[in-house]
Amino acid sequence: MDVVFFLNIFRHILRISAHLQSQQPAQHILQKTSMKLPVFNKLFLVTLIASAFINAPAHAMTSSEAAATAQHEAVPVADFFRTPALTKAQLSPDGKRIALLAEGAGKRHVLAVMEVADLKPRILAQFSNVDISSFHWVNSQRLVYSVSNYQLDKDESNRGPGLWAIDADGNNQRQLILRGWKESGSMQRVLEWNHRFVSNAGDAYPDDIYVYKVQYHNDSSRAPTNDLLRLNTRTGAQVLIPRPGEALGWLLDQNKFPRLVSVSENGRSVSYLLNTDGSKKKLFDEALFQDDGLRAEFFDQHGKLYVSKLRNHDLRELYSFDTETLQTSAEPVIAFDGYDYNGQVLISRKNGEWLGLQYETDAPGALWFNPELKKIQETIDQLIPGKSNILSPSRDLDVILVYSSADNDPGSFYIYHPASKKITTVGQLQPWIDPARMAYRDPVRITARDGLILPGYLTLPRGQNKQLPMVVLIHGGPNLRGEYWHWDPEAQFLASRGYAVLQVDFRGSKGYGQKHESLGWKQWGLTMQDDITDATRWAIQQGIADPHRICLAGASYGGYATLMGLIKEPALYRCGIAWAAVTDIDLRYSVTWSDSNDYVEKFFLPLKVGDRVKDAEQFKATSPLQNAAKLRQPLLYAHGAEDLRVPMIHGTKFRDAVMQHNQQVEWVSYPNEGHGWQRLENNIDFWTRVEKFLKKHTEKP
Repeated sequence: MDVVFFLNIFRHILRISAHLQSQQPAQHILQKTSMKLPVFNKLFLVTLIASAFINAPAHAMTSSEAAATAQHEAVPVADFFRTPALTKAQLSPDGKRIALLAEGAGKRHVLAVMEVADLKPRILAQFSNVDISSFHWVNSQRLVYSVSNYQLDKDESNRGPGLWAIDADGNNQRQLILRGWKESGSMQRVLEWNHRFVSNAGDAYPDDIYVYKVQYHNDSSRAPTNDLLRLNTRTGAQVLIPRPGEALGWLLDQNKFPRLVSVSENGRSVSYLLNTDGSKKKLFDEALFQDDGLRAEFFDQHGKLYVSKLRNHDLRELYSFDTETLQTSAEPVIAFDGYDYNGQVLISRKNGEWLGLQYETDAPGALWFNPELKKIQETIDQLIPGKSNILSPSRDLDVILVYSSADNDPGSFYIYHPASKKITTVGQLQPWIDPARMAYRDPVRITARDGLILPGYLTLPRGQNKQLPMVVLIHGGPNLRGEYWHWDPEAQFLASRGYAVLQVDFRGSKGYGQKHESLGWKQWGLTMQDDITDATRWAIQQGIADPHRICLAGASYGGYATLMGLIKEPALYRCGIAWAAVTDIDLRYSVTWSDSNDYVEKFFLPLKVGDRVKDAEQFKATSPLQNAAKLRQPLLYAHGAEDLRVPMIHGTKFRDAVMQHNQQVEWVSYPNEGHGWQRLENNIDFWTRVEKFLKKHTEKP
């Protein structure tokens, strides 16, 4: 059957809604959608699988559960912020092995592999001074991996991840990419530090991978060029893929051949189709950092291109694209109600069949087009109820790796054998976390003063839901989706100490349509800030929050919004906690983002934050630094001395300004940290300070 016809058959709208009940935490309500679909004169029903909600337990706690929870001592701070014991697991293409990252000796993460037949792990690669942080299967017998340092030191701040290759039996290890910019590997066919892994190269080149060579220009207002190289993991031999201009990004087709490249041309991103004869064809172009154009997503098994675009200038949806006529399909192939298309399409590594779509709306879910996988999903959801169960099938669908998690559970990996219906635990991410003691995290919808619907999540202490002290936890970015139905260590820690935690994707956040995002452009400290205020007042009106015991908290942009919230709404917030905070918008232009290029300032900042000259007065009015004298509430304020994204000057300037007028400021700096806390001891120190600070300043008057 032609895939275009197949996809059009299964075109539908996915709807998930969430409702907050006044007497208990929100219940997820799944609305299954169906269509009458003409296939060979028969009618079929398409059903949405949202595994997080199938057989989900009610989030209301019984009195006995609440009493049992109350008898326990508080969960230690370290348990929330420890690096997971298991961070990733991935099935080999043939389904015979599982590779995983796990904590080994010296608290360093190692790369291990186990045979599916016996599930006995053995260490494949490890280092004494760094952690193995990521890996990818090149083929069923060979992997590549990169490193990081979870115990970050100052001299590690400018180190790259590097890349090594190794066989699954531990033989034939080879370094492919260096870590440091001062190192040289030209004599050994080792690539310089500015190369990054992209993908394996498919069956045509089974031992090869694709890597980007990121080239920075002397004119830093130009975007970096991403050269694409095919690299042999055994010999180090490389092939440079020709490009028609300064490449921003590439897209591989169903056979892992480079078929589409986007290049930078006079401030625009122009996408070209690369034909097998070496010719190219212009497909579409858009201004840099403008999000309203076409976005190439993937090629199907027949080489047809699929793109996403905005419907009615709002929600991003998936369409097929005709590379001859340069037209998209009249109707979307897949769309979500209230969410941008964000799917990960799974295509069979055996015959190119489109197996299904994994996505995230209010919670993770899957839509399977393959009947066998649909039945497998239903079976696993019965075996592991109340969880989001994400499937990763082997090439022949005879072995399934399952990642199962929930709002109150960091997650576990399982192996499932469809033939025997046997499921076996591979490992837990954080085995020291007891989900029965963790809080539930429920989606809410809040109406802002101008009618805009603000998606968010509410995390409540177990057994409590009325007149609580509350922390409004604000995400960074801000132009990203900040909140998900996932395990959130910060929200869980605060809830374990008795606080309601409200998190909201205010306007300017991505993922909910172009309107939701663009309404936040140039609105730092203005309507973006009003959304935080409106969400806070909503929680008061619902009876959730005690209006006299509410604090703001956040990092980066969230730190900025915390400071501005205290300044703009002194009667609403009793205290604030800010770390790695932007404290002045104009300062952000002049000394920040030293880990990026000036093209961000040239194209991104004027569009989404404001023009440094034209909006100078607005910048002053919405600058925490310029308005520091107005902040009189208690403030816990922290910064990392090695922060490249928001340099320390943001912290010290604001600290000096606010302390002239406010004696209730607790300042802390961490000399070996960057943009956030990576070391466990610093997380313990900071969040212990948070606990004491909140307890002191949220006591009932």
